[in-house]
Amino acid sequence: MAPLASMPASSFGVAVLAPIQVGVARLQIAHDPDGMLLDEVALAMLGQRGFAVLQWRDEVAFRFEYETRFRSVWDRGGQASESAVLIHYAGDTPEELPWDVLHAATLHRLSLADWFSGLDLAVVRAVPNHLLERLYDQYLADAPGALGAGASADFVLHHVYKIVDTLIDKEADFLRLLLDLHLRQVALPVVLVDRLAASLSARAALVSWPVRELLADRLLFMTFIEERWPIAVSAMLKGDIATHETMVTLYHPRVSGPASLPFADHSVRMLVDNLFVEGLLPRLVIAGDVSRLPVWMRAGVVTDQADDDGRQLLRLLDILQTRLAQETLRHTEWEQIGWTWAEAQAIWHRLPLDRQQDHAVVLGEARDAMDRVFAAWLPARFGALASLPSISGPVMGHHVPAFLARRLVDSNSKVALVVMDGMAMDQWVLLQHLLERDAKRFDFQRKALFAWLPTLTSIARQALFAGALPRDLPSLASTQGEPAAWARFWAAHGVASHSVAYRKAIRRNDQLAQVDEVLADHRVRVVGLVVDAVDEMMHGMTLGSRGLHNQVATWQEHGLLCGLFDRLLAAGFEIFVTADHGNIEARGSGTVTQGVLAETRGERVRIYGDQTLYQSTLDKLGASTVAGANTGLPAGRYPLYAAGRGAFVAEGEVIVAHGGACIEEVIVPFVQVGRRVVSA
Repeated sequence: MAPLASMPASSFGVAVLAPIQVGVARLQIAHDPDGMLLDEVALAMLGQRGFAVLQWRDEVAFRFEYETRFRSVWDRGGQASESAVLIHYAGDTPEELPWDVLHAATLHRLSLADWFSGLDLAVVRAVPNHLLERLYDQYLADAPGALGAGASADFVLHHVYKIVDTLIDKEADFLRLLLDLHLRQVALPVVLVDRLAASLSARAALVSWPVRELLADRLLFMTFIEERWPIAVSAMLKGDIATHETMVTLYHPRVSGPASLPFADHSVRMLVDNLFVEGLLPRLVIAGDVSRLPVWMRAGVVTDQADDDGRQLLRLLDILQTRLAQETLRHTEWEQIGWTWAEAQAIWHRLPLDRQQDHAVVLGEARDAMDRVFAAWLPARFGALASLPSISGPVMGHHVPAFLARRLVDSNSKVALVVMDGMAMDQWVLLQHLLERDAKRFDFQRKALFAWLPTLTSIARQALFAGALPRDLPSLASTQGEPAAWARFWAAHGVASHSVAYRKAIRRNDQLAQVDEVLADHRVRVVGLVVDAVDEMMHGMTLGSRGLHNQVATWQEHGLLCGLFDRLLAAGFEIFVTADHGNIEARGSGTVTQGVLAETRGERVRIYGDQTLYQSTLDKLGASTVAGANTGLPAGRYPLYAAGRGAFVAEGEVIVAHGGACIEEVIVPFVQVGRRVVSA
């Protein structure tokens, strides 16, 4: 695999960015109404060229940032953090910009219409940025001429998504397509869903299928499969089966469509298997002899827990290695890798200790490979993530409030943000699977986001509630300003103060009274809650991540999350669960005794305000530390990380900690929780 920072850009990306060079002018404007530059590869390339990309939101915010970070420094003859500024403007016309800004800058006009003049512009605009390269190359190769909206949609389906509707004739063909799309978390644009659904719904084999809904809604598709899997297992065992589910629910599905699906089709089996291996569907619990089940079905049932777990762990590690071997990894692929690793960790920690020995070597090799690739990717791409659009979901923690604000579509809308302080993805996997087993009244739509570095509560959680970059926070060492920052964000978005609530330190059932008090006020439309039980357990943990998993499982038995979700859903809130940062099991590499010289002292990171002290500490500690970029931090702050999975504690001491840049600390869950509707 080529080093990430040196990978060649796509021909399309090179062509689009060709005129935007630092040497042209210190201040430049990209008029980009189609958002072509709001792509992590394009933004990373611009960063490597020396640009700071500032998105134009309003004149006051721009002038403050530009004047303080750049122009005042240049006017003094100094060097700013970047060599030039590129204003990203997405409005209708750049002439709307202030006269002095427009005439002081070099203007670049970007439009998809210039690159895809023969295709319907509405269709092209629906294609995600990271797929435009594929579309551009095929468009140049085929030179299809002028195409209407329908033909353009067919061209994109075929050449970008590799979907040819004329090849889908049977139920198995369509099921395979759905499995492939939803396993890879490919969200087809609405215009393509409409085009494909119009064609496929006319197929005789699919007349009873809710074609459009299954293409468009991943959660609905997962429910569709989950409801029909027990029917398939029962049919295979010819009724000689006893499950912990009542057969009544099997024949009153929530999602319409055929009761029997072609799971046994050769092209479908492996994809169905992955649904269970990756924890996307709960395995069916069976009491009785399952020896007549074919091997391909056994990933979807629980027989001998330890044997099943061992097989599932190995499959997950295979999937992980395959994903790591991709030539180009974007943040969306890393989110999938994060979930795969989280599922593997959840299984690993519940395996009996003697069974762990059987898989310790292969798990360690997979973890080391993942750490190496992530450590190479992070400095090349992390800085670009802050500027990515978050319309369909937040990419970083500070995007969350703006995403929630877009959910307040009318005066009756309500949103609740539940921040599980310090919770890693593997702990959420544990909690979700326990909830799916014991409280079958919730649905979960899993995504993920990136926490701010360093992954300290005072930085990552504050940025999350403030909707701001760390450099704009009043303090990097305290969360005291968090409630006020949460209120300020919503006030700026037109939400009255009496409609906004914030509560923290919720970890026991009796503290749900605080939530009841908030919900009793029917004016409240926005709730921010900090559930810090996992963080409290983590910082007192002496038995490593396995011990933390055991405590989290015990905590869940008391039902706080069930009670919290029930209350919020009953009050009409949309619920989103996330974490400010995750955690890892770390081993001490030696303490660093510097008194109060380091401004922020964590077990996995230290932030220095003095560059000389920072450099001398780095030189002294050598291989046990890693220099960190100050992306998003105030000027003059220098983070120093413990290398790998080390910690600044006594050598050899095992702790569970956070603050560093491992995948479990940086990528955290972002999960929508809804009410599971059971048919009468």
